[in-house]
Amino acid sequence: MSVYSEHSNTKNKFAQLLAAEGLSVRHDGSADTAYFDLNKREVVLPMWKEMTDDFYRMLLCHEVGHALFTPKEGWHSSTKEYGHNFAGFLNITEDARIEKKMKRKFPGLRKDFFSSYKSMWFDRDMFGVKDRDPNSMNLIDRLNMFAKVGESTGLVFEGEDKVWLDRLMNTESFEDAKKLALELFEKAKDEMSETAEDGLRSGSQSGSDKSEESSDGDVLIERDNSASESKDSSDSSYSSYSSDSSDSSDSDSGASTGDNRGKDPFSETDNNFRANE
Repeated sequence: MSVYSEHSNTKNKFAQLLAAEGLSVRHDGSADTAYFDLNKREVVLPMWKEMTDDFYRMLLCHEVGHALFTPKEGWHSSTKEYGHNFAGFLNITEDARIEKKMKRKFPGLRKDFFSSYKSMWFDRDMFGVKDRDPNSMNLIDRLNMFAKVGESTGLVFEGEDKVWLDRLMNTESFEDAKKLALELFEKAKDEMSETAEDGLRSGSQSGSDKSEESSDGDVLIERDNSASESKDSSDSSYSSYSSDSSDSSDSDSGASTGDNRGKDPFSETDNNFRANE
């Protein structure tokens, strides 16, 4: 008997008891991620292969954390004001906050979070780092992975990056999470703009320019426009993941019925909290 059908009514009651409200739990075979619908007060869980009991509890309790600690109006007003790309950053900082609060409120859940995130990292490659150095990834992605998996990621934070990590791990209120997400979002936009401008400058000087010779000997310069195109599309190029770590930090991520490498199980929409990493 699968983890979905076995004692399903009991799991419903378990979620309601944790959340202290009559929310509902639905299993959806077509769902790519786990998510919590803030309007319907419904937890939706994907039906992934090889779903263990501890992995199932981690997904369920993560979404219950949003039911308990994420303010509906705060989430909606923030994403409406700053846009969908910002929602990805807010989802990461808010995930770190609510998972910390869940482990604090229900200490018995720590083991489920720890073992599940460890499996996501080492066995399922849900963060997509098997063939990559995680330290080479963007700051927001590294923060997300460390918050969920902890020191076993081998991630190194020094200087300014360490300050960002300390702030993430010490968020307490939704306003803390929102403020941090906004600063990280603005930092990412600034860095993307600088990268695009550097590409344009270097391209105009040498390497990126394509030259060819005309039939009468003149050199024709064709500028490579990829840098400017990157700058134009910067608003839609931010990846959105979720996070939290183990005991020394906290953990988070997911799996699907197919190849789930690189997929974080918690991501967001304007009304829902859905599962990325």
